[in-house]
Amino acid sequence: EMMVRGPLLPEGVGNVADLDAISRSKSPLAGMAAFDAAFLLQLVPPAEPSARFWRSVAERYELAARLLVDDGRKREATERAKAARDTAAALR
Repeated sequence: EMMVRGPLLPEGVGNVADLDAISRSKSPLAGMAAFDAAFLLQLVPPAEPSARFWRSVAERYELAARLLVDDGRKREATERAKAARDTAAALR
């Protein structure tokens, strides 16, 4: 059954409201919260392919890249943002 339906993630995985609140705060964890929110949303794309969805994921990773302090994490966020933008462009 998993081969046909794919992996089942727990309900609510895409609910990133609390992470969004942290990413908008002055917390030193804001960058990681923005990154984690983008990552979680990337795991649960809409059933119907959507360029708009992938652009929003890219924007979240771009925010994370601006907020993160660690250069390696910034680089990863930037790379993931580019991949999400490339996906959005392919869906146009």
